[in-house]
Amino acid sequence: MSSFLKNPTVVIVAGYFPKLTTTILAVVCFALGMIWAYGIQPVNFFNGSPAQLEQSFQDQWVLGAAGRYASRNSDAFAGNVQGMLQSVDDPAGIVAGLQNSDEFQAYLQSDPQFAAEFNGLVTQAQAQAPAPPPRPNVFNNIIGPLVVLVVFAILFILGKVLWTLLIFPFLEPTIARLRGEERDQSASKERQAIIDRNARMAAMIDTAVDNKQYGDPVIRKLSLFKDGYGNYDDSFNIETDAGFYYGEAGATISEKNEGGVTAIEVWMFDKDEFANTPTATFATDAAMSDPEVLSKMQAKGDVVKLEPGEKAVLETKALYIEAIARDIDFKADDPSALNESSIEIIAWSKAGAPGGGSGASGDTMPAPAMPEMPGMPSMPASPPPPPGASPTPLAPPPLNPDAMAGFGSPPPPPGAGNPPPEDPFSGAGDFTPVNPNK
Repeated sequence: MSSFLKNPTVVIVAGYFPKLTTTILAVVCFALGMIWAYGIQPVNFFNGSPAQLEQSFQDQWVLGAAGRYASRNSDAFAGNVQGMLQSVDDPAGIVAGLQNSDEFQAYLQSDPQFAAEFNGLVTQAQAQAPAPPPRPNVFNNIIGPLVVLVVFAILFILGKVLWTLLIFPFLEPTIARLRGEERDQSASKERQAIIDRNARMAAMIDTAVDNKQYGDPVIRKLSLFKDGYGNYDDSFNIETDAGFYYGEAGATISEKNEGGVTAIEVWMFDKDEFANTPTATFATDAAMSDPEVLSKMQAKGDVVKLEPGEKAVLETKALYIEAIARDIDFKADDPSALNESSIEIIAWSKAGAPGGGSGASGDTMPAPAMPEMPGMPSMPASPPPPPGASPTPLAPPPLNPDAMAGFGSPPPPPGAGNPPPEDPFSGAGDFTPVNPNK
């Protein structure tokens, strides 16, 4: 039952249901309506009489009595027909309304004595017939139900006021204490879970990790899943203590069944390969035995059986990650679903871990290499002058006559006789300034 109530679909649908107070109010209103309908104004439909029939059915009842009397063959029918007529309310009024019907006119024409004798039976039955019910009026149709609603609204408001001012203040300390104890228990469980997680992470980090190819790992994290502790979606930054960021890694729920979680997905993100997000799935026997679920998981990446010590590898050009299943615990009432699990995530940089990290060495980030521009001579690094030495004056580099040959002769010194520039107008152009004031 608990797994059914924790189902995401059930939780979403339950959010659209009315609150408990609204439901109680609806039930109370329904109960009062039933009391009003069947208690205050009871309606008995058992062993009813023809007088309780709708008017058109009473008309048919009287026509049947008239037909029975028209086919009489002895005086005994008179008493029987009179009993039928006095079973309805207002037989005289019904007969008066049937005078123009074709069926009643046929009975009148079949026997000249029928009209007088039948009207005599109607007159006798009228004195014994039940009184007709009162005709509906405005009070019965509108005012009566409206009065009931107003009275109920007044009682509800008075009850709300009494609850708020008199009853709830006495119960509030008890309610607050019960709620506080519940919150304290929940907070205590969460604190204990954090303490257990930190202890397990410390014990895990104390163990050595053997990876001679890439050296010490950049990070080592433990991702813990526990059923009933909110949405499980862990993520960790892959970065050194000096702040050198490589990407992210994490774990989240991959598959569920009616009992709970059956598979956990581990993923990684490389900042240099943002379009590539390798994933792997740790799956229980229940998930791996379902062909549809298994094919769905295999479409994402490798599928590894969720058992202690099993390992999944995620890899990019720059990062190498190992996800190792540690502690696995299944539900007691449903062994196909997880109750608790822990997965260790270890990340290495294939180029080493600059800046140091959780298990990494180094204190500084590598100096960026400046690319060489083509055609530019390399600048030799000269040591700085010793303190107190006078700086050497800069001398212009010597000129190479051969290199300057292609650049023409130097310009003449100022004041030398320069030839006049060539006149493109051959002396025909007038370059005298125009003075507009003349």
